[in-house]
Amino acid sequence: MLAEIKGSLKLLQLGLSEAVWQTRCVICDVPGAALCDKCSRELPYLDQLSACPLCGAPWGRGICCECNQQTLRWKGLARFPLDGCVSAVLLSPETKRIVTVFKDRGERQLSEIIAHHMANVLPPSWQAEAVLVPIPARTNAVRERGFDHISLIGAELSRITGMPLIPLLRAKPRRDQRDLDARQRLANMAGSFDLEPNGPSPYGNALKERLGIMPHIVLIDDVFTTGATLFTAGNTLRAAGAKEIYAVTFIRA
Repeated sequence: MLAEIKGSLKLLQLGLSEAVWQTRCVICDVPGAALCDKCSRELPYLDQLSACPLCGAPWGRGICCECNQQTLRWKGLARFPLDGCVSAVLLSPETKRIVTVFKDRGERQLSEIIAHHMANVLPPSWQAEAVLVPIPARTNAVRERGFDHISLIGAELSRITGMPLIPLLRAKPRRDQRDLDARQRLANMAGSFDLEPNGPSPYGNALKERLGIMPHIVLIDDVFTTGATLFTAGNTLRAAGAKEIYAVTFIRA
């Protein structure tokens, strides 16, 4: 009964908000939806048939410039830290605006739109007996925005795919890395995640013991830039015993 009342109040709140501030497309400003059909069709979708089958880099299926041994060596990596990675769209002014409006302006309707695009590129083989693990936001970022944007995307992705969402990681303090190159980002991210001991995990205190036999993990993030965040998260889980770790993002830079 209480849940029904809360749901009704939420619908009423959304209705009143829509009456005062009508939803408009974040790209073209046409009223009606947070992302109109025209702008959605014109997004720079990443061609999965041309992407690298390992790291998901655009046009990397033949010879990948991002996960070859020379590039990995330059980054200080012995191997690509994930077992696979896919992204829905390429970085562009339009896709960047979608994420920016969602994160910094609180347009939460975009979480469902972003999640749908991510669900469309998730390989079926990754989804069997898999769990979704969101990249946790920094405490300061959550405080400033009032919400954890990746957790919202994860909740929608879980609803769409039926895959359970389990926040296995927690963020530790780190320097802002927007002005850092790939090697600096990897160094900056080192040690920036830990296992979440108090998250709603069905494995409780036996989490470390269960990671080794857990179905494979799919990390969730909004943007893949250099991969430093996802690599560090994957290494944290692998060090704790996880075997197969994949990643899906909305944007690939």
